[in-house]
Amino acid sequence: MKKKKQKQSASSILISLVLGGVLGFVGVLLLANTNHEWVMSLPLWSILVVLVLSYYVQIFVHELGHLLAGLTQRFHFHSLNVAGFTVDREGETFKFSWNRAQGLGGFCIMLPTEKKASEMNFGIFLSGGIVMNGLAALLGAYLLLSTSITQSAPYLALFILMNTIFGAFSAVTNLLPFRAGGFKSDGANLLSLIRKSPKDKAEIQIVMMTYEVSGGVNPLAMEEDIFTESGYFLDHDVYGMTLNNYRMFRAYVNSDLERAGNYAKRIEENLHGYPSVFHYKMVYQILFYYACIEKNDEMFAKNFREVEKPLKRDSSIEAERVRMLNSYMKGDAEEMNAHFQRMKHLAHSAKIKGDAKMELQVAKQFLSRVA
Repeated sequence: MKKKKQKQSASSILISLVLGGVLGFVGVLLLANTNHEWVMSLPLWSILVVLVLSYYVQIFVHELGHLLAGLTQRFHFHSLNVAGFTVDREGETFKFSWNRAQGLGGFCIMLPTEKKASEMNFGIFLSGGIVMNGLAALLGAYLLLSTSITQSAPYLALFILMNTIFGAFSAVTNLLPFRAGGFKSDGANLLSLIRKSPKDKAEIQIVMMTYEVSGGVNPLAMEEDIFTESGYFLDHDVYGMTLNNYRMFRAYVNSDLERAGNYAKRIEENLHGYPSVFHYKMVYQILFYYACIEKNDEMFAKNFREVEKPLKRDSSIEAERVRMLNSYMKGDAEEMNAHFQRMKHLAHSAKIKGDAKMELQVAKQFLSRVA
């Protein structure tokens, strides 16, 4: 495990160096081929403002690329997010919202309208963001090098320069096949589609499953074969963690408490091997085990103390489930039901809509069992 983490750390450093080099090279190349004094004449605050604005513009351009590529493949649009600003499709209407819990990045969720979309369809959808960032960078470089825009409109030129740099950066970032902290780049998914090994196909199936869950499909209603153990994913990696999480809840709603308990124990045994970003979320699942499957006040209290601090800052539906279970363990039925009502409210604005549906279904079944 230690060697694997050291290898991942070295890979992350190498990737950072490559990406930093791309940023520096593009910036120096453009400034070297223009009269760079125009940049030095601009106030520092304007450079900083345009830098931040351009970063988010290129996130939008990337997600727009996925959207346009998906539409060409007749994918169904579900949601688009840029830095917390979200457009969700609900039936034939569109809902606009902002949720800081969505993070500072972006995502575009689209699903095939046909049950068996081809690998080429999915590959085109994945490539859309990379292509759009690359085109934006090329267009920006052309305008800077082939026109007098740096003299006639220096602020617009600054905006184009920053977008050219971030466009190139985003294109390279997403094209490189790498994983970091549970994130798998578009390039890594494209490589899986090209290699087509059994493990690659299994990984793509999981990626498609996460898209479906994000788009509102309840994991409890999915085909059983998706969750069948293939031997390709270890319990301590992100895919194995995700699958064991869903397997536990699926077994619970099917009243197979022994099987649900086995999956929960596998999560607990590998708890410290998970990426830190997922760690406390997995403790939430351990708390479910000690409250709903094998009621153990001592172990519940021990694990609850571990997540008590992040729980105060967590406004997710999963966190509300933990608060509900804590009320149950304290014997406070009124507070327990109040948290369940809060869960129903949070489900409408949940980041991963399929998970929210699962949380409500599991919570309803739990409440019916303890009533």
